[in-house]
Amino acid sequence: MKYFPQVTYDYDRWLAWTINRVGFFKQYCFPSMVGQSTNHFTWLLYLDIDTPQSVRDMLPDVTRYPHIHYIYIDGYPQFDERYVKDVQEMCPPGTEWVVTSRLDNDDSMHQDAIRTIQEHVKLRDEFMVSLCSGYVYDHNTKHLSHYYYPDCPFISLVENIGQKKNIKGIFYRLHREWSCLRFHLFKALREKSESVVFVHGQVLWMQVFHEGNVSNSFYRGVPVLGKRDLTPFGLSLESIPLGIGSFRHYRNYVFWKTYFRVLFYRLLKKS
Repeated sequence: MKYFPQVTYDYDRWLAWTINRVGFFKQYCFPSMVGQSTNHFTWLLYLDIDTPQSVRDMLPDVTRYPHIHYIYIDGYPQFDERYVKDVQEMCPPGTEWVVTSRLDNDDSMHQDAIRTIQEHVKLRDEFMVSLCSGYVYDHNTKHLSHYYYPDCPFISLVENIGQKKNIKGIFYRLHREWSCLRFHLFKALREKSESVVFVHGQVLWMQVFHEGNVSNSFYRGVPVLGKRDLTPFGLSLESIPLGIGSFRHYRNYVFWKTYFRVLFYRLLKKS
């Protein structure tokens, strides 16, 4: 969708960005979602009304996937207002609960991601599910980093639509702005949280690092030193292992602190 904050709108720039992202979407995102182990969900894909027909023709055909829908809207500013209405309108009469999740067009989900979200849902209004274990994949080198990221973008919001006139939806706040997603080690050990569950036992998402990223770094968490079969993410390939010397690139204290705090929690829970 068109959205260039604080700069003059440039159609050619936006179109080039869109074509590039459609390529990543077809390579990484779409195969991972049509390969989910359950299809009991609805996937809404938002595109701009100014997307030319030549680009629309590049998009995957979804006619044989009744749970997947393309929706065209007038730029990103219309998105926040529009998607919650679309979700509510798609809910059958009498629906009590709705879960909204978010996914970027250049990321991949493990084939069990949606099923895992659904298995961890608790019927509490504004309860959240965080898939906090994932990979960062370098598109050019085929290397992987493994990252524990409790307040990651791969979050879901449970809402009681039967008691609300309007739901908030998962984009009500940016993913780093949900206070319940701040991982407190001792609180997690006491299992006192009534508002969130952190799913950390399985790698369930993969952010793709490429030249078009503006906010992500590849060197997060720890390097993956062995090969990984990426078939569960919809990719017919294996990652290329990083060497032990790659650790010198992982210098960000915040990423290390987050990773080892969750790792320490997992070890304590197993003991």
